[in-house]
Amino acid sequence: MVGHTLIILTIIFFFLLNFFFFSFSSCSLKNFVSNVFLEEDLLQEPHAERCGSCHKDIHKDFKKSRHAVAWVAEHFKKESKNYTDEKCLPCHAAKPIWASSGFQEEPELREKHFEDGIYCVTCHFDPHRKGMVGPYDVWSPPHPSFQDNKIKSAELCGVCHQETYSEWVEAKVDKTCSDCHMPKIGRKHLTQKPPMSWFHSKKEVSSHEFPALIAKKEDIKIDLLRKDGNLILQLENIGVPHNLPTADQGNPKLYIFLYWEDGEKETIVLSPQKENSLEYKKPISFVFQDKGLDMIEIKRRLSWKEEPELISSLTYGKD
Repeated sequence: MVGHTLIILTIIFFFLLNFFFFSFSSCSLKNFVSNVFLEEDLLQEPHAERCGSCHKDIHKDFKKSRHAVAWVAEHFKKESKNYTDEKCLPCHAAKPIWASSGFQEEPELREKHFEDGIYCVTCHFDPHRKGMVGPYDVWSPPHPSFQDNKIKSAELCGVCHQETYSEWVEAKVDKTCSDCHMPKIGRKHLTQKPPMSWFHSKKEVSSHEFPALIAKKEDIKIDLLRKDGNLILQLENIGVPHNLPTADQGNPKLYIFLYWEDGEKETIVLSPQKENSLEYKKPISFVFQDKGLDMIEIKRRLSWKEEPELISSLTYGKD
């Protein structure tokens, strides 16, 4: 009974604060309460779990992401020669990427919490403003919060994903990285810890799993032309506003398998390391002796996966 009464009184207290702050613009009172409830350790770049103590749903999403294992993944340990290849390290455990104006030009390796990979602090903590940055104007007494729409920009992702970012700039599209790789998951509370979870209204929240995604069948246009006994195969990336495949490091691959009517098979391999990825809306052609095309398969293999994944399969059969 006492516990229920305390909860009710706490709710009433915070709703009254909300009334004073937003009805009377009581800046001095707001600053006083913010100082009283400030949790200093949140401004010392804590572990991801510390952020997750309030932002439970977002943290749960993040733990499923490749960002969460950017430092500890076995594939990265191998590629970085057990963390001795220094050029690989900063992007996998980056300091906060905010600069005094905009973002850092290059990521810098932080000195602690390596196992958290690319986590909350990397993108959301601004050491210059001494607070957290997000897309919404919210009052959060445990830590200062600043609204800044640059948090949703492709430039933020480009601090680490520099090659892919340059490809996106070349594509000249309005759609940004977050439009695809942080899909909307509905209106939710930003925090799940009382009393702030009661105090703030629900906001539109995006996924923090950062899905790698896979191109769809309709993203790659295939044209065939027969001439002088040859088969000319033309491929064009018409749906993904960066190269297919793309990577700053690692070696993802796009496979095009041609199956001929005589049972033979030919393979085209596209990869960033071979500098022959499919650029956005720039068709490329391949010429083969025409032996009667039976089927084309397109697959992709990400650097950290053992097996390729099917994008599309087209059957042609006999003329």
